[in-house]
Parts: sequence; C-alpha cells; structure tokens
Amino acid sequence: MPEPVEPLVPPARGGETARKIVVTMCTLERLSVALALSSMLLAAQPLTFSKNIAPIVFEHCAPCHRPGESAPFSLLTYGDLRKRGGQIVQVTRQRYMPPWMPEPGYGDFADSLRLSDHQIDILARWVSQGMPEGDSADLPPPPRFTEGWQLGTPDMIVRMSQPYHLNAASGDVFRNFVLPVNLKETSVHSNCVPAISAWCTTPT
Repeated sequence: MPEPVEPLVPPARGGETARKIVVTMCTLERLSVALALSSMLLAAQPLTFSKNIAPIVFEHCAPCHRPGESAPFSLLTYGDLRKRGGQIVQVTRQRYMPPWMPEPGYGDFADSLRLSDHQIDILARWVSQGMPEGDSADLPPPPRFTEGWQLGTPDMIVRMSQPYHLNAASGDVFRNFVLPVNLKETSVHSNCVPAISAWCTTPT
C-alpha cells in the first residue's frame, strides 16, 4: 500500500484558529465602523444649489418648469427654488413630481424624468441645511431647449373658434371638442392620424 503523504501545510491548532477568527471579526468590525463614519461624513457635507441641486433640477424639472411651458412656475434659478424648497421636498418624496408614470423595474426608457432615491434625499438634505446657494463657479451651464414645436412644424394646425374657460379650483373635466379641419382634399390616408400634439395657450 502507498505510504501517506505529509501535508504541505500543517493543520492549525485550536488556539491559532480561534485567534484567526477573532482577528477576522475585529477587522470586519473596524471596516463596518469606517464605512459608517464615511457615510456620516458624506451626509454631513454641506450641499449647495450650484454644485448639487442645479444639475438635478436642470435635467429633471426645467423641461416643464420654464417660461412658455405647461408648469405654473419656473425652476431655473436659485431664487426660483428657494421660494419653493418645502414644496419641492414634499412632491418629490411623494413622487408626484417629476411626473413619470412607468413603474421602475420593467424596462428602461429614454429621457426618463424619474428621480432616484439618492437624488430625492439630496434635495431634502439641501432644504434642511437652509438651502445655501454655493459658489457660482460650480453652477453648470443653463439648459438649452428647442423653442416652439418640439417635434417640428406639424402638417396642419387646428384652432378652436372660441376659448374654453376652465376654473382653477375645479376637478378633472372630461370634454370632447369638435374642431373644424377645413380639408380641401382627401387621400386614401386621410383617416389615419399618425400623431397629435395639443398645445394649450392663454387667450389674449
């Protein structure tokens, strides 16, 4: 029968194994403490509009919150946000704003306006810290938008013959409007409408 082969590394004794376990546990505890302290220091760092808030707002809020768009007020400057800090925290925590209906986890969408949990936390911490403005040198360039029709000039623009007034305090109103199209000629594709874009304006 073959002779037994001596192990290259002798088995550790019970005391040595116990000491290794203790050292490993101490190392893990120190690592956990270091990570916790790092997170606390990161959370305690002052946030500013110029460096931390403007990039979020310019990307996710400004497309609608700017002059001429559907939102009732602008969010383009430090003064705009400072007036509405508490409201911004409330509506972002409730995910009422920015409006983005698709539920996460079921596919990725281009140009998503949904805020991450981290971004919502940054907004809330900035407000709780007194909403400092910060150094203007940290401010990113203002966003640039396409003026007028976002998808190009449409083939036909249909207008209402008279304005419809909706009271600001009313609830949801579902109403059908019949608009004259005044088509002088039709084609085989006249019953097919590839896209409709509604543009609401204030009557003058």
